[in-house]
Amino acid sequence: MKEYIIKIISKGELAPKFGLAKGGVVYVREDLPKWVRISVIVHELYHLEDTRQNVLLREIKAILSQLFMPFFGGIWCIILSLSKERLLYYLKRIKEGK
Repeated sequence: MKEYIIKIISKGELAPKFGLAKGGVVYVREDLPKWVRISVIVHELYHLEDTRQNVLLREIKAILSQLFMPFFGGIWCIILSLSKERLLYYLKRIKEGK
């Protein structure tokens, strides 16, 4: 299993970039709104997984990933959560108030 580290750092350490992916670490500016930080994290994580050499193609795909991956991933997660095992898990959590 691959592990990545996400570090939220000051604007001064990263500007004018919003984020940077380097050596298994994603750096994101702390001054960005929460939803922008999350979007930048998805973008930079995509860069860590992408091995293409074409810089323009890498950037286009990373931008598309931050626009569509959360949406499609969220829909997929909802579908996967409709399994009997997950529904029973949610029911148990609701009953226990956790």
